[in-house]
Amino acid sequence: MAAPAPYFTLVLDQAKEDLARRGVPIFDFGIGDPIEPTPAFIRQALIEALNPISQYPTIVGKRQLRQAIAGWAQRRLDVTLDPDTQVIPAAGSKEAIFHLPLALIGPDERRRRIVYPSPSYPVYAGSARYSGCVAHPVALSESNGYRLELEDLGQQVLAETRIAWINYPHNPTGASIDLDYLRRQVEVASAHDILLCADDCYLDLYFGDVLPPGILQVTRQGVLSKERVGHLVRR
Repeated sequence: MAAPAPYFTLVLDQAKEDLARRGVPIFDFGIGDPIEPTPAFIRQALIEALNPISQYPTIVGKRQLRQAIAGWAQRRLDVTLDPDTQVIPAAGSKEAIFHLPLALIGPDERRRRIVYPSPSYPVYAGSARYSGCVAHPVALSESNGYRLELEDLGQQVLAETRIAWINYPHNPTGASIDLDYLRRQVEVASAHDILLCADDCYLDLYFGDVLPPGILQVTRQGVLSKERVGHLVRR
């Protein structure tokens, strides 16, 4: 078995260290780690919320957290979610994406293709490789607004696909979509029993007055929405 490829941020860090050793000026556009101090009132709120005894959380997370997430969906998307059955907090978006095919695609599953846009978050590809699935990147094009159209993949690919990822507003192009686009993808995914996963972590990053739509505004059946706070919503 071939050795796994190093994670992209490690490669970038090594390149940055090499440039620094050679005295080359560096403009770091790598991971967006915050460098601003956390406001004092936030740090104080964390201190006050800490119980004297800390215990492991439940697998599904605190109900207050799930209720807060459902509240955001109601305010932002005008979507009603059941915090007990449709909201799952995760340790982080990377972990949630990476483990999804391990939870969904069993060893006897014949449909092992995972479709995702290119360029995109590298974890889509990594999750496919490590779960023994078939990574299927779809090159995005400026000519159609960097939109991944499932119907353009063809019947053979769709028949082999179990998971399809879309990401809008898109990283790194910034492209956005409308509800009609989402409806088309839902229709194709539903017809082929594909779990349509929307990486919705940038829904609140936009210019102007038009709010980017989310997949949950189309349906809560057969879809998964990964929101920015690192949680999954599924029914």
